Amino acid sequence: MENTNSKAEKARWEYLTAQLFERAGKDSASIKWYEKSIQHSSDPIMEVYARLKIVGLSSENKPNALEENLNQLLLLAKKDKYTGYRDIIYYAAA
Repeated sequence: MENTNSKAEKARWEYLTAQLFERAGKDSASIKWYEKSIQHSSDPIMEVYARLKIVGLSSENKPNALEENLNQLLLLAKKDKYTGYRDIIYYAAA
């Protein structure tokens, strides 16, 4: 990850790493990488999908995972820089 040129590229590689761990059945590692992707992402679509993946992976182990990520999505929708993506965010929240 140190060879990436930007935060967006780093977030994308972290998202891809999470997907690989998910395919390998390593849910806890996958969740960790999705969370890293969210931290570095400036792409709201990637952030929304990463949050949805976290909800799906952690719903069995963490009873309030859905509520936590739903709240994060709704906070995201309130930010001005995501105004153009509110329809996607609210759709994902629904």
